[in-house]
Amino acid sequence: MPPSTTFAYLLAAPIVNPVVLASTYVAFRGDFGMVGARAGVAVLVASLVGWRMRDATAATVLRSSTPAADADHDHDHDQEGGRLAAILRHAGHDFLEMGKFLILGALAAAALKTATPPETFSLLEGSRAVAIGGMMLLAIALSVCSEADAFVAASFVTLPAAAHLAFITIGPMVDLKLLGLYAVTFRRAVVGWIVLLPLVLVFLLCLALGGLL
Repeated sequence: MPPSTTFAYLLAAPIVNPVVLASTYVAFRGDFGMVGARAGVAVLVASLVGWRMRDATAATVLRSSTPAADADHDHDHDQEGGRLAAILRHAGHDFLEMGKFLILGALAAAALKTATPPETFSLLEGSRAVAIGGMMLLAIALSVCSEADAFVAASFVTLPAAAHLAFITIGPMVDLKLLGLYAVTFRRAVVGWIVLLPLVLVFLLCLALGGLL
């Protein structure tokens, strides 16, 4: 699978699947418009990121310390221990390397959720752009799983629907846990593209769809 397709799948898959779309439908009380908008924005953003990375190769996107970059070195081990042993080695390496970032990200998100006073959210009611930007930052900080984030977004009843859409779209693409995983897997320039491009696109698309929602 080429890197461009991989990045598109990486960003869209946590959102465009039956479980997440069904939870969105339930959280927003049967609002097919919100379900369709979430899926549509996710597919569009993922496609544009994939298009931007269309000329990328594994060598240009992966950090030199990743297992894929060390394929030549591991080839000898594949011959000795077999393909299954190599897969298990890579899986164990990935688990130890990335697990610490998942734990740190979860702890940071929990700390932010606990420490943020409720009055802070009233500041987001000033304008649609402020609400969208604030909810995007909140989604990144809280790192809520895509199966449950719609219920969190729907609880902010005083905020516009565009802000809800921004929250449930950007969270599965960019959050504290994912930032750590991206950093240890991809080169710095690649991380910049797969983080900044979704941030800009989600903000602009949700702002444009605000009147329709």
